[in-house]
Amino acid sequence: MNNTSTTTDFRSGALAMLFAFSTSAGLAQATCNDLVIDHVWYSAFDTSALEVRLTNNGGVDFSAPEFNLVNTAFDTVAREPFDFFAMPSGVQTHQMQLLPGMSLPTAPFTGELLLFYADGLGQGSCSFPLNSVDLCPPPPCTELFVSVWTLDTLVNTILYWSVLDVGNNLVTDGFLTMAPGTTSITDTLCLPAGGFTFNIEQSPFGSGGPFICNLYREQSWSNSQQLNFSGVGVGVLPFSFYSACVDGVNAVAEPVGDDLRWTVSNGTLSISNAHGNDLGAITVFDIRGTRIAQRTVNASNATFDLSSHAKGVYIFNAAGTGAHTTHRFILH
Repeated sequence: MNNTSTTTDFRSGALAMLFAFSTSAGLAQATCNDLVIDHVWYSAFDTSALEVRLTNNGGVDFSAPEFNLVNTAFDTVAREPFDFFAMPSGVQTHQMQLLPGMSLPTAPFTGELLLFYADGLGQGSCSFPLNSVDLCPPPPCTELFVSVWTLDTLVNTILYWSVLDVGNNLVTDGFLTMAPGTTSITDTLCLPAGGFTFNIEQSPFGSGGPFICNLYREQSWSNSQQLNFSGVGVGVLPFSFYSACVDGVNAVAEPVGDDLRWTVSNGTLSISNAHGNDLGAITVFDIRGTRIAQRTVNASNATFDLSSHAKGVYIFNAAGTGAHTTHRFILH
């Protein structure tokens, strides 16, 4: 049985220093009642870790915090590395790494979340019972951030980013505008659990770079996916998001708006109406706004052969059933 072990010499030394500091300074003591556990989930990107999100409602830091996840057999499944000298007030997320020989627990999980920390008396602890806890984020999606930064202070560009599912269907996308003097910018997105590809490219009229792109949760880069993008061509980053929560096949056509579905394969754009209605007028533009295809479709599906055009970002406008909608796609 893998019981909670004693701390390492390094951690013991750190605790001793913190103990001496708190005792000499006469600081107030942290209490377990100040902590509210928001969730215990699988880690967003790390398949060998779990995350704890909590709120410290007190005005006192918890020194040298270490979270442990224990199952009903009293085995320690995962433990937080010594990453933080203090757990301050407010909302935060901590990562627990699986211990050697342990597997990710299945959901729903029943066990106990333990917190060990340094206080003026030596080492304190808190216990939080977990009863049939779902270790996956609730549907339909979970928020994360895409951040881009550069050391180029003369950057003047528009960056188009997109996220495709395993079937190369567009899940979400957006634009990031960076003017001279702007060295970092952040956007938000919301994804379900699954496998994805993040793409980013610079406007042909833009200048600047190179760039560092990060996908992360909780406004923290400690658990993130990173891509170095030169600014030329298309930057590509395959990644998994809460992969332990995937059930079934993720490669399905993504609904666009209320009615339209589309896919891109071998240079062909295929568009269909999920309710069987006529598509109406379809116009395809390149990223510069030049019209490259146009057709009125009196059917619920259509294909456009774009194989003669360069790879990159394109836009199609659909005017059917009394609505006008515009959508972006990537031609690979």
